[in-house]
Amino acid sequence: MPTIENPLTLASHANPYPHYRALRDLAALGYDPELKLWIASSAEVVQAILSSEVFVVRPPADKIPSNIRSGNAAEVFGYLVRMNEGVQHHIPKQVLQTSLRNINFSQHQSAAKELFQRLAGNFPLQSSAHINAWQMAFPVSLVAHLCGFSDDDLAQVVDWTRDFVACLSPLSTDEQIQNAHAAARELQTYFMELLRMSTASPLSFLARLQAEAESKGWHNSDAIIANLIGLLSQTYEATAGLIGNSIVTLHTQPQLREQLVAQPERITDFIAEVARYDPPVQNTRRFVTQDIEIAGQLLRADEAVLMLLAAANRDPQANRNPETFQLQRNDRYSFTFSHARHQCPGQALALSISALALSHVISHSTAERWQALEWQYRPSLNGRIPLFHESNTTEGK
Repeated sequence: MPTIENPLTLASHANPYPHYRALRDLAALGYDPELKLWIASSAEVVQAILSSEVFVVRPPADKIPSNIRSGNAAEVFGYLVRMNEGVQHHIPKQVLQTSLRNINFSQHQSAAKELFQRLAGNFPLQSSAHINAWQMAFPVSLVAHLCGFSDDDLAQVVDWTRDFVACLSPLSTDEQIQNAHAAARELQTYFMELLRMSTASPLSFLARLQAEAESKGWHNSDAIIANLIGLLSQTYEATAGLIGNSIVTLHTQPQLREQLVAQPERITDFIAEVARYDPPVQNTRRFVTQDIEIAGQLLRADEAVLMLLAAANRDPQANRNPETFQLQRNDRYSFTFSHARHQCPGQALALSISALALSHVISHSTAERWQALEWQYRPSLNGRIPLFHESNTTEGK
C-alpha cells in the first residue's frame, strides 16, 4: 500500500489512483483531523451523500466565498444553479437541462468544423503550447458561438472566461479576483445584449432558453445571465480537462488510437470512459446541515465532506474491473458530473464537445506527434487538466 498523500493534492498528482484505492480500502468514510474534513471515497457513500438533502453545496453561513463577496463575480456566483438549493436551484436547473438537451448537435457539426478551421490558424496543434491553448479555447469558443457571440469576439470571451474562473479557486490572488470582477462585468453586459437580440431569432439557443424560462416562471434575467456565464466557466475547465485527459489516455494506450481511427463511431464511448477512468473533476465538497449518520459515522451539522468522485468511479462496487479502460462498458457508472439533484445539466454538451474535439485531434495529428508529448497537471484542488510539453528527446533534436 502506498503512503497515502493528502487528498487535496491528488487532483494534480501524476498518478492519484493508487492513493484513492488506499483511501477507499482504509475507510469508505473517515475523518481527517488535519484537514478538518470527512473524506468519502466509496461509491456507496458518495451516492448517499449526493442523494441526501442534508448535504448542501455551500455552507449556509457562507453562500458566497469571502474573497469575492463584493463585485460582479459575487453577483454571478450567487445566482449559479450549482451553488444553490431549493427553488433557486430546482426551476433554473430544469430550464437549463431542457434547453441544453434540445440542442441538436448534428445541426452544429458544420459550425463546429468551420470553427476548427478558424482556430487552426492560431492553434495548429504542432506544438504542446498550441495544444494547451487549444484545449482551453475550443470548448468555450463553441459554446459562445452557440450563444450568439460574434466570431470576432470569441477570443475575448475565452479571456474573460479564464479571468472569471480564476476567482473560483481558493488559490486565487487579489489581482485575479479583481480581474474576475471585471470579466464578469463584461460578460454580463454582453449577455444582456445577446438576450435582447435573441428575440429576433426565435430558433436560437438563447431564444429557446428564454422561452423555456418564461414557461417555468423563471423571470430573473440577472440569474439567467449568471448561469450562462456559469456554462462558459464549466466548459472552460471541465471540458478542457476531459479533452486533455483523452489525449493522455491515447498517449498511454496507443492501441486505442488505432481502434478509434478504424472505428470513429466509438469516440463517444471513449470519451464517456475517460470521464469515468480519469475524470477532469476529481472531487467536490458538501456541507452538513444537521446531524446524520452515514456508513456508521456520525456527522455533525456544519462539518464538511470531501467527496472523492474519482475514487468512487473506480470502486469495484460501481464498475466491474474499474482499473481497466474499457470502450465497451455496458453498465458504466460515473460520478464525474455529480449525481441526483445536483447532476450537471451540461453533461451531454461536455461529452459532445469533447468527442468533436478528439475527432479533430486524431485526424490532424500523427502517432509520432502523440509520443513526443509529456505532461504535468495544472495546480488545482479539484480539477485535473494536463499541461503538455515536448519530451526532452524531442527538444534536443
